[in-house]
Amino acid sequence: MDIKGLQNKSVGILGFGQEGQAIAEYLVKSGLNPVVYDAKKLDEWSSLNLAKLHSLGLQAVTGEDYLQHAIDSQEIIFRSPGIRLPDKQQQLAISKNITITSQTQWFFEHCPAKIIGVTGTKGKGTTSSLIYEILSAADLQSKVYLTGNIGKIQPLEFLSDLTPEDWVVYELSSFQLQDLKQSPHIGVCLMVTSDHLDYHSDLNEYHTAKSAISAFQNEEDICIYNADYEATKKIGELGSGQKWKISKLQPVQNGAWINEKSEEIQISGTSEHPLIISGSKRLLRGNHNLENIAAASLVAAILQIPDEIIKKTVNEFPGLKHRLQFVTEKKGVKYYNDSISTIPETAIAAVKAFPEESIVLILGGSEKNLDYSELATVIGKSKNIKAVVTMGPVGKRVQPLLISNNFSGNIQGPFSDFNQVMQAVNRVSETGDIVILSPAAPSFDMFEGYAFRGDEFIKQVTQ
Repeated sequence: MDIKGLQNKSVGILGFGQEGQAIAEYLVKSGLNPVVYDAKKLDEWSSLNLAKLHSLGLQAVTGEDYLQHAIDSQEIIFRSPGIRLPDKQQQLAISKNITITSQTQWFFEHCPAKIIGVTGTKGKGTTSSLIYEILSAADLQSKVYLTGNIGKIQPLEFLSDLTPEDWVVYELSSFQLQDLKQSPHIGVCLMVTSDHLDYHSDLNEYHTAKSAISAFQNEEDICIYNADYEATKKIGELGSGQKWKISKLQPVQNGAWINEKSEEIQISGTSEHPLIISGSKRLLRGNHNLENIAAASLVAAILQIPDEIIKKTVNEFPGLKHRLQFVTEKKGVKYYNDSISTIPETAIAAVKAFPEESIVLILGGSEKNLDYSELATVIGKSKNIKAVVTMGPVGKRVQPLLISNNFSGNIQGPFSDFNQVMQAVNRVSETGDIVILSPAAPSFDMFEGYAFRGDEFIKQVTQ
């Protein structure tokens, strides 16, 4: 069904966040008058969201029964990411022949350009951005777009401008992938571990949601996956796309091998001679980022981007805000903002990025029922983490784990106020230390999102 096919249909939108608003603007611009459905009552909406709703001239149905109202009234429903339809509503929608779609699904079905989709538990934003930067630097005779979670522009904003020669780099979360029936032309699957267990019923459902990155590919498509992670390997082996591997455990014939000791990446199979990328000159800290660099470079090499452009772009890429971002040095203390860290694995990667420096780690936040035992073990065994400042419910849960793992450093907190967190940081840090905000947990106990948490950290250490 194309946009003309919606003209005589009743259309609803679930959720009115960033994607919901983009869907609404697209539909209104196309001459439709959708109804917005949201769990939040109108008096709980932000002034900006209310202004957007009124500027589009749309009606909103809100409250706890919003899903049922949508299914009772609409023929086509666009679902925003993160809104889960319970089994009862799903079965009811099926029985009434209601079409449930999303911005991502609609875009994939109607996009004439070639899509490079990137997913993973972590690293997808960095990898997507680096792919975009390399392709842009290559001066291709076509346009390159960056969209999805990382994009500053929503995909439906430029859908009508695309041509078959263009490229779209699309960062894809499990929420966006879970109802897709089409895979990108080039699918990249990075490390897949555990996340969003507050949304998905279990780990298997979370992994299954990611499978659309490769499951619907044909022989002309390409799948790049990190073979070092069992879940990623299973996802990568789905579908009929051409398979390219990434590994830091062993050399690969067709793909990218990461030598962590030398920080070199060797890409084989894309040309007569292997492409060697030295990671020692890069601005992007952390050995975990070698996996992201390898994935982006492999995409570029497969597309026959010149070696020198790949190397130059990799070395000059500064990374993304809130992702192990160097903020400032003050009184001999260096501050790094890794507020994007909402799972234990990323906090482990952050502290391992600084194997010799004396570390003050800020850890904790709101709950999503993750296992912190490995992180506590890593901290307990570390010889260079001098202090851990804990915050929120996760900080409270991690403290006894640190003690049971014989962490000999200073433990502060848990604090429920970020000003108290930073006061504690100032008490325990001294010249030569590095302070890392890598919470390993969501931010919703104190902030609206990880970006707000990171911005407050930046504000406090630079004022």
